[in-house]
Amino acid sequence: MRDRDSFQAATLSPFAAWSSRFLPSGTAETLAIGTHKSAITLLVLERRRLLERRLGPFGYDVTWTHFTSASAVIEAMRDGFIDLGYSGAVLPILAAARGTPIVTLANDLPSPRSTAIVVAHASPISQVSELRGRAVAFDYDSNSEWLLVSALRKVGLTIADIVPTPLAPAKAEAAFRSGAVDAWVVSDPGLAAAQAAGARILADATGITPNCGFYIARRNVAARAPDVLQAVLRAVTETEAEIAAHRPEVAADLAPIVGVPAPSLNLALSRKTWGVASTDERVLAEQQRIADYFAEAERIPERADAAVLSVPFRLSSGAR
Repeated sequence: MRDRDSFQAATLSPFAAWSSRFLPSGTAETLAIGTHKSAITLLVLERRRLLERRLGPFGYDVTWTHFTSASAVIEAMRDGFIDLGYSGAVLPILAAARGTPIVTLANDLPSPRSTAIVVAHASPISQVSELRGRAVAFDYDSNSEWLLVSALRKVGLTIADIVPTPLAPAKAEAAFRSGAVDAWVVSDPGLAAAQAAGARILADATGITPNCGFYIARRNVAARAPDVLQAVLRAVTETEAEIAAHRPEVAADLAPIVGVPAPSLNLALSRKTWGVASTDERVLAEQQRIADYFAEAERIPERADAAVLSVPFRLSSGAR
């Protein structure tokens, strides 16, 4: 975070107002978790208070703080306010390369249908190659940017062939709805909400990029308390299975918190592949491609080794 005031401002956002910030109850240690509206599994875990029960025997309490985005979570991790969070594939690479002491613990399973390039329903654009010379909104330093770059490469274009329009998600949505941009790269649950408002999917990430999310932790916490983080991952795995089995109920419960109508949130949940995995060579290879792109674009100081960011966290039999 830029300073303590901006950290507090993030936690007092409209979304953060639902945050349940618990004071430590006399236990020796506290695991501080940061979450946001795309971190569905963590939101459900907080509602269930499962981690509070699971980590008590380890001598740990849990605090939860809500942020407006994954990037804000990582900023808080950089400054030591947060120990654990969830993010897309791009942010951990960039943050680590820029000096944030984090590691990735595990990834969720590829969900390429959960992110897409969309156009207006009546747009004449019917394929990615027709984005040449068009204004495309995307979130800078994010999975959205990586999908856009990768989709353009697949049809022989580069970011220089379009009119790149980096905007924060809320501003990107406003620009898309007003027609100020021709296309928008957006991920669930925002993607499902955009579809409900009339957006048409031009291309999702199928066959382009896996679109995995990552559970990330401060490096010192991973070194100091691997058993605690193992318990967290087991709880995450159990919760993901429950979400997959009860999507409509979860969507109805979380809709007011996420700010997306329950039918749209249910659509988002239905196209996510639920499950958690130890990061394997295939996922690491994609992470390395991301690192190489941002190094070549001079957005990180030097070429990063994606494998260094990933700790060898072997999930136990209870968390595959």
